[in-house]
Amino acid sequence: YFLWRGLPTVLITSAEHYGAVLNADFDYKAYLQRLEQDGLNHTRIFTGAYCEPVGAFRIAGNTMAPAPGRLLCPWARSEVEGYANGGRRFDLSRWDDAYFHRLRDFVDCASQAGVVVEVTLFCPFYGDEMYDLSPMKAENNINDLPQMAKEDVYTLDRSGGLLAVQEEMTRKVVAELRDCDNLFYEIMNEPYQGKVPMAWQERIVDVLVDAED
Repeated sequence: YFLWRGLPTVLITSAEHYGAVLNADFDYKAYLQRLEQDGLNHTRIFTGAYCEPVGAFRIAGNTMAPAPGRLLCPWARSEVEGYANGGRRFDLSRWDDAYFHRLRDFVDCASQAGVVVEVTLFCPFYGDEMYDLSPMKAENNINDLPQMAKEDVYTLDRSGGLLAVQEEMTRKVVAELRDCDNLFYEIMNEPYQGKVPMAWQERIVDVLVDAED
């Protein structure tokens, strides 16, 4: 439980719609209204740096698996076709303003509904089918980053230019949400699954704390 808005608060939910922001087809306003109606006050979202293919984990209607061309994430689309799940490849040097408008609106709507948002920044790639959809994979962006194994993406010494990309994404998300009182961050979902080094996690923590100052 937390101290929130001056009161001890137990966070209770039944919320598996982790793709509420990254999936352009998901009606998050109806979802948040339903949480409020049912007396639930917590939800969890992923940023879009990680998404899933249809059928992953045998989840029906998985919001983490957007339809072709419907993934939203912090990075803007380029003019070059060829993203693995439809549409143009990503430009990791530019932000998608529409995405950040949706992210902020989600958190604002959650605030009005009395819902605390857990913002999960990153997630390990459980299989190649998840990595194949990541904007950070070389084939899915136009930034001339080196090809690498999925296990190297979240490391300090083997991720090439991706560490700087991850740091900048963290700073941008925090900058957009820094005045919201109804959220907390998770650096990495299930880091043990990808054996994500603690040193990398601590590096992102430092970036996040610095961005909040």
